Amino acid sequence: MQQQTILTIEKGTRPLKLDEFAVMADVLRIDPGSLVDATDERTAALAKLRATEAAIARCDRERESHRQEIERLDQEIENQELLRREASQRLVVVFEAEGRPDLATIYANLEPGANLIKTWKKIRRGQH
Repeated sequence: MQQQTILTIEKGTRPLKLDEFAVMADVLRIDPGSLVDATDERTAALAKLRATEAAIARCDRERESHRQEIERLDQEIENQELLRREASQRLVVVFEAEGRPDLATIYANLEPGANLIKTWKKIRRGQH
């Protein structure tokens, strides 16, 4: 082979012909199949690596999205809990004014919203 031919093959500007491939393998004293198999394995491993890295990045973006949604929902629960407390206090006042301390007591001692959420989840799972 001429020096220019080897240079263009190395640069990738000219494909390696099958007979040249056989000569190179013979000069290197290696089985030509081992070169092809190694390339296939390397290509497959690189493709797998790229695919798994892309999947990890996608999962990380999705996790971040869910984290933000959870934070928003936590804030909404806090806001609703405040509104719930205000409504229960109004009921206490109304029932006491009506002379119904029994009903006022029920609304004065509401269980915390967190307990309601736990109970609701148990009901949804059929554990209640």
